Amino acid sequence: MEIKLYKHKIPNWEDHRDILIDMIPNRPDLKHDHETDFFVKHEQGWHHTDYLNETEIQYREYVHNLIRPLVQESVGNDKTFDLLKTWYSRQRKGEGHPEHDHGTIGLASVMYVKFNPEVHKPTEYRFPRTDFYRSLPVEEGEIVLFPSLLKHRAPPNEVDEERIIVAINIAVDN
Repeated sequence: MEIKLYKHKIPNWEDHRDILIDMIPNRPDLKHDHETDFFVKHEQGWHHTDYLNETEIQYREYVHNLIRPLVQESVGNDKTFDLLKTWYSRQRKGEGHPEHDHGTIGLASVMYVKFNPEVHKPTEYRFPRTDFYRSLPVEEGEIVLFPSLLKHRAPPNEVDEERIIVAINIAVDN
């Protein structure tokens, strides 16, 4: 079975980095309550855009505009796509995210907004029907697109330096 992962560097990343970091809300008070499906306090740095007010989600359109051409390149010019649910994670020391997938939506993605490859670990992907995990070497300003059913996890941040990612689900029309 072939599993395709696509990795792209955001063009002119240096021009966008600080703007995007400033746009991403810093809300350590939010936490997802799985019983009510709302964010009420902090949990592992994950914040779904859907639960933030309009002034806090400006980063979403900014990110969508940066990645649209890269997604099109990945899926091919003969296909259309929609950028769906978008969220971010500001992970402090000890924070990560357990294994999960994104269902049958099509593609999932991780954009590395603030990431130091010397101290941070990237997303780990689990090969189907195994317990074997593998990560791609990534740098800040890169985005990885992968099948939404592929199990993956974010290992805990082991340092005081914050790690920031943005994740987007992408529906691809055949």
